[in-house]
Amino acid sequence: MQVYGVDLSRWWQQRRWKSLLELIDELPAASRFNEAILNDREFAKEAVAQETGDRPEWAPKISEFDLHAVLLRDVIQALQGVQAAVIAAAGGKPPKIVPYPAPKTALEEVRQEALQEWADDLISRLTPHAVR
Repeated sequence: MQVYGVDLSRWWQQRRWKSLLELIDELPAASRFNEAILNDREFAKEAVAQETGDRPEWAPKISEFDLHAVLLRDVIQALQGVQAAVIAAAGGKPPKIVPYPAPKTALEEVRQEALQEWADDLISRLTPHAVR
C-alpha cells in the first residue's frame, strides 16, 4: 500500500477502522483478500445461511468496468451472435442471446423512473376515463 501512501500498521494503531473498511471495500474482486475470504469455510457457511431466493441480478462494478471489460463484453456478444447464426444455418433453433450485464448506476435508475413517469402521464392523458 506504500504506492498509495497508506501505512496500514499506522492506521491500525490509530484505530482508523472506517478508513480500513473503506479500503477493503475498494479492493478489486480479483484480490488476495477476496480469495482468502471466499476460501474461508466459516465465511462460506455464514454466506450460505444468509442467502435468499431474491438475489438481485449480477452486474459488474463500474470501477472495474474499464475498456478491457467493454471489449470483452463485445467479444462475448459477437461470439454468441456467430453461434446463433451457425445454429440457424444448420436448421436448428438458436438460443436467445442475453446481453452481458453492464454496470448499474443511480443515473440509469433515475432515467428509467423519469421515462416511466412520462409514459404513465401520456397514458393517463390518452385514456382519461380508464379505470386504474
